[in-house]
Amino acid sequence: MIAHQAPARYDQAAEDAWRAAIADEITKLQQLPTGWTAWTGTASRATQNADAPPTTLQLAQAIKALIDDGVLKVKS
Repeated sequence: MIAHQAPARYDQAAEDAWRAAIADEITKLQQLPTGWTAWTGTASRATQNADAPPTTLQLAQAIKALIDDGVLKVKS
C-alpha cells in the first residue's frame, strides 16, 4: 500500500488511486476466514477485580466480547 502524502496541488488521479487502495484493503478485512461461526452466549464487558482470580465463565464472557467487538469493527 502506498503512503498518502498531501500533494503540492490537488491531483484527481492520485486521489482516485488512494481511494481505490483503501477500498481494496477494507474489502480484504471484510473477508473473514471460512469455517468460523460466531460464539453464542452472553458477552460481558463488566469491570473485573484483578485481585480476585476470574472464573472460567467470566473469562469466556470477556473473550466473547473481545471477539464480537473485533469482528464488528472490521466489518463496519
